[in-house]
Amino acid sequence: MKKILITGAAKNLGAFLAKRLAKNNYSVIVHYNKSKSEAKKVIKACELEGVEAEMLQGDFSNYESLNAFVSNLKGLTNELYGFIHNVGNFEVGSFLKTSYIKWEELIQVNVNASFFLLKEIIPLLKDQMGHIICMGFAGINTNRADTYCSAYSLTKQALLFMVKSIAKEIASSNIKINMISPGYLEKSVVFPKDPFPMQRPASFEDILHTVQFLLDQTYITGQNIEVAGGIRLS
Repeated sequence: MKKILITGAAKNLGAFLAKRLAKNNYSVIVHYNKSKSEAKKVIKACELEGVEAEMLQGDFSNYESLNAFVSNLKGLTNELYGFIHNVGNFEVGSFLKTSYIKWEELIQVNVNASFFLLKEIIPLLKDQMGHIICMGFAGINTNRADTYCSAYSLTKQALLFMVKSIAKEIASSNIKINMISPGYLEKSVVFPKDPFPMQRPASFEDILHTVQFLLDQTYITGQNIEVAGGIRLS
């Protein structure tokens, strides 16, 4: 059975993906940080689909806890088919209105932790020529000025650069790494003031379809796919 690790899988999009991928006969490892009770519910739902499901706590705010998470992951499995990196801190505000503490948190979780996890988890994907999917945001390719969520945007653009560069580095191993960039999701913290171009936010189902599409591919890597319904088109 193909095994997939999903970070941030106790609630919202991550939980939805875990449960639906379990329904599609994938074994799942549900990462959580503080939401243990919610993670247990996700595990129970996955097990009802007849697949193996495991939960793994991980705090990505520092090197020591990241290292502990990876050690525990390797204790659970020596290979993966997929790694869906869904964790990411979000912060509204321009650069000058972002505190240094928030800046450090964003850089640590969205960039440093992503770098560490990718380096450590890629070897687990080699035998199955697996897949990595990271989450971005709509408009990530435009490099336009941003005063709404400046620091967050910078960290996700750094992650996209990482995705594209690593894709080239590991292509010979037949491991595929891509990014999915939603616009506003159905349970987003904030919504735009202007009407949605397609009259609705993205559903979790929309993201699932794209995840499953990428998991089925053998020759797509280093790409960013926007699932945004026309949000931030340039």
